[in-house]
Amino acid sequence: MRTRRLAIAGVVLVAAIGLGGCDAKDTNAGAGTGPAAEQTAAPADPAAELAAAATKLADDSLKVKTTMAAGLNAEGAADRAGDKMVMSMTIGDGTDPDSAMQVDLRKIGTDVYMKMGGAMGAMLGDKAGKWMHIDAAKVPAGSPFSMESNDPKSAAKLIESAAQVEKTGPSSFSGVLDMTKSPTVDSDSIKALGAKANAVPFTAKADDQGRLVELVIDMEAIMPSAGKMTTTYSDFGTDVRVEAPPASEVIEMPKEMLGVVNA
Repeated sequence: MRTRRLAIAGVVLVAAIGLGGCDAKDTNAGAGTGPAAEQTAAPADPAAELAAAATKLADDSLKVKTTMAAGLNAEGAADRAGDKMVMSMTIGDGTDPDSAMQVDLRKIGTDVYMKMGGAMGAMLGDKAGKWMHIDAAKVPAGSPFSMESNDPKSAAKLIESAAQVEKTGPSSFSGVLDMTKSPTVDSDSIKALGAKANAVPFTAKADDQGRLVELVIDMEAIMPSAGKMTTTYSDFGTDVRVEAPPASEVIEMPKEMLGVVNA
């Protein structure tokens, strides 16, 4: 159950670290481009340089992919403004196919559509196979689907929690993250993990344009067998097209589903 909870919580973490990174404020706006400008504008502090690399994800649309040994795989894309988003996720360690879950997500403006499959879909009964619609602007603040939880600044907040940041190469970093600073992780689960959640090891890489292209969080430090959660960013400038599901396939999300991450 704890592995399942950690994997499900990772779904929301993916949204914040991955697709949710779009539309953050660019602290280097107007700094110029090209190698010379990057050399003069690059922060001397490794932590500041890493934060700037994460911020640069806001400059363009992108694709993101996340994998975790505990059984989380996700792929998606988002436009620059964060108004259009698409993601497909699977949750399951492969040992029990009947317990595996699938989640498909589409976001258009404040309209969010989610479809559950596998074990989660089976629990929905006659709602199985339907897209569940959420008006994100009306979701309670405490819900994992709230605009607050998935605010683009969530990614920045997590990166801001980085400590002991060191440069391990020209464009690579290492350090620890305080997972309690992430608004996307279930607070009860974090409390149960104790102090080890305050310093979770990570590594990161940036490309030649100073953009974050890889973030690896060692979830093994939180719970044995969880493994590492690796998120990669690519295809900057990709054309993101998202369509709302057919009305006949859409229902409003039941209130009880809003707490699914804490189940």
